[in-house]
Amino acid sequence: MSRKILFALGLSCTSLSLLAQSALPSGYLGVNYVHTDHQPFMDDLGFPDGELTNNALQLRLGGRVSDWFATELRVATDLERPEENGWRFKQDYQVGALARVDAHWRSISPYLVTGVLHGRRSLERPITGKEHENYTDLALGLGVDVMITREFGLNLEYLRYADLGSDAYKVTSAGLVYRF
Repeated sequence: MSRKILFALGLSCTSLSLLAQSALPSGYLGVNYVHTDHQPFMDDLGFPDGELTNNALQLRLGGRVSDWFATELRVATDLERPEENGWRFKQDYQVGALARVDAHWRSISPYLVTGVLHGRRSLERPITGKEHENYTDLALGLGVDVMITREFGLNLEYLRYADLGSDAYKVTSAGLVYRF
């Protein structure tokens, strides 16, 4: 149920851009390669060495409400499933609704981003089998869009998200952005 609410919230916030009166293009679509350090989660489950990173593909759909404020919906899934000594990790999916505050200087747009991410990850152990965890995390980060043309550009982002318990995860991503 919470996935449906999160998706509806993100989609409705993103569609606010249709009402916006911005000098910039009102919407954007991004594709990012995402690298995540899951060390706290792995420590809790006893993953060998307590260290695990994985890589994912993330789609971002955003809508500009004003020149300095935008909302976006994100969806991500694994590109790989790391394995060590018979242990296999899988990020089943992740969806998120985020808001960002931008500044604009010519072709460079640095921003702060925050929001909620929801997902499911799995760990398959050699003897005890598969274990799933659903999570809802609060995200906070910063990034920059570097526009090559008015419509196409590059995106870099650093994000930390914290399990609403106590664990924190580090996420870095790089990708392409298209403004429309």
